[in-house]
Amino acid sequence: MSKNKNLSVLLLLLFVFATGLILRLDVFSNYLHNFKLVGDAQNYYLMSHQIVDKGIYGYGLGRMSQVSNAYVTPMYPLFLSTIYGILGDKFLQITVVRLLQIIVSGVLTPLVSYLLINQLFKRKYIAILTAFFTAVYPTYVLSCIQILTEVLALFTMLLYLYLLVLGLEKRSKLIIILAGVAFAIQILVRPAMLPLIIIPYCFMFFTWYKDDRKSLLYMFILHCVGFVIIMMPWWIRNYVVLHQIILTATSSGNPLLAGTYPDLKDLFGDTNNEIMKNSDTQAEYGKMRIIKGFTNEPLVYLKWYTIGKIQVIFGTPWLYKMNKIYMERSIIGQIFFVGVGSIGVIVNSIFSKIHRYINLYALLFLCIYLVFIPVTRYAYQHMFFLMLAAAYVIISSITFFIKTLKNRKVLDTQKGA
Repeated sequence: MSKNKNLSVLLLLLFVFATGLILRLDVFSNYLHNFKLVGDAQNYYLMSHQIVDKGIYGYGLGRMSQVSNAYVTPMYPLFLSTIYGILGDKFLQITVVRLLQIIVSGVLTPLVSYLLINQLFKRKYIAILTAFFTAVYPTYVLSCIQILTEVLALFTMLLYLYLLVLGLEKRSKLIIILAGVAFAIQILVRPAMLPLIIIPYCFMFFTWYKDDRKSLLYMFILHCVGFVIIMMPWWIRNYVVLHQIILTATSSGNPLLAGTYPDLKDLFGDTNNEIMKNSDTQAEYGKMRIIKGFTNEPLVYLKWYTIGKIQVIFGTPWLYKMNKIYMERSIIGQIFFVGVGSIGVIVNSIFSKIHRYINLYALLFLCIYLVFIPVTRYAYQHMFFLMLAAAYVIISSITFFIKTLKNRKVLDTQKGA
C-alpha cells in the first residue's frame, strides 16, 4: 500500500474516533449531574458497593443481596467495584465509569472492528465504514452512560473475534491462547456466546485448515487452555463458596420462563410461589411450557420463537426514548441498519463465502437469545453484524459502479479511436 493510501486510512480512522468521542461526550455532558439508576443498572451499582464495603459477591434485585450468589458473571461487577474501591466516592464512580465506557465505545470498539473486518476481507474501506457505523449508531452512543454490560460486551466480543481470526490465519499459538483469554473475558461479561466456542473451528475445518486438521485440533486445545485459565477462578469460587459447579451464572431461569409466553401475554399468570422461588424451578417450568406449547400450539410457538421475538428485539432501538434529541436519530438509524443490513446479509451471502460463515455465526448467536424473553437490549451485539453487512454491500456497490463507469469510458475511447 502506498504512503498516501496509508495516510488516508489513518486520517479516516482519526475522523471516526473523533466523531465517536464527540457524540458520546455530548451525551455525557447532558447527563453529567444525572445519577439516577434503575433496574439492572441500580442492581450492578449496589452490588459493586457491597463487594467493596462488605466483601460479599452477590447480585440482588433492587437491593443488596446480603448473601453470596452467582446470579451474574463477575467481569462487569468487578470493573465497577474496582473503580469504586479506588475512588471511594459513589458519584465520582458513576462519572468515571461513564468516561471509561466512552473511550471503549468511541475509540477502542471502532478500532477493533476495523482491525477485525480488514483482517477478514482485506478491504480497508469496508472496515472503515463499519468502524464509522459503530461510532455513530445512536444506541451505541447513548449506551455509554448506562451502568450496564453492553459497552464492554461488544468490545470484548470484537476483540475475541479479531484475535481468533488473526491467530488462525497466522497459525500463531500465542495469539490463539490470547483469543481463548478474550473469549473467557467475553463470557464473564455476557455468557450467551459460550455455546458458540466450537463454531469458528467448524468453519476452519472446511476452509483454511482442510488440509491440516491436526493443527486445527491443536489450535482449539490452545484456545481452550486460554479460556480455562481465566474461567478457573470463577469456577473454583462457585464450588468453594456455593458448593455448586456453575459454569457461568444462575440468572437464566427467569428470562427463559418469561420467553415462553407468546407475545408476552399473561406473563407468569400460571405460576405460583413454588415455581418462582428460584432460577432452577423457573427454568424447569419454562422447559415444560416450551414442550407443551410446541406440542399443543406448534404454529403459535414457532411464530413466536422466530418472527415474533425477532420483531421485538430489532423492531425498536434500545434507549430511543431516553433522549428527545436522539429519538428521531435512533429510529432512523435502526431502520437504516436493519433494512440495508438485512439486504446486505442476503446479497453478501450469495457472493462472499466468508460472509456466509459470518452470517451463519450471527444467526446461531441470535438463536441463543431467541430462547429467552425478547428485549431490545439483546440487539446490541447483533447490530454489529448488520452494520458489517450494510458496509460491505454499500462499498461493493460503489466499487462495482466505479468499475462499470471506467469500463464504459475505455470502450467509448476505443470506439472513438
